[in-house]
Amino acid sequence: MSKESNEKEQVNQNIEASAQEQCIEEPNTQEVREVIKELRNNKAPGGDNICTELVKYGGDKLIQPIYELTKDVWGQEVMP
Repeated sequence: MSKESNEKEQVNQNIEASAQEQCIEEPNTQEVREVIKELRNNKAPGGDNICTELVKYGGDKLIQPIYELTKDVWGQEVMP
């Protein structure tokens, strides 16, 4: 393995270790609610064409599915 490959591998390992230290617990519904509340209005939608106002004003009916999706993603292994 070349020196450059070793350095890249070490950087990747450091990033993963740091992420694991910072992300000990999966988010809860209150955290999801707070993040959604903090979304900024009047921004262009992303590639999914969903504007932030739609997410913010979706209320509890939308928070629970977003929370469930977040839990599913949270539990996935990080792809190399």
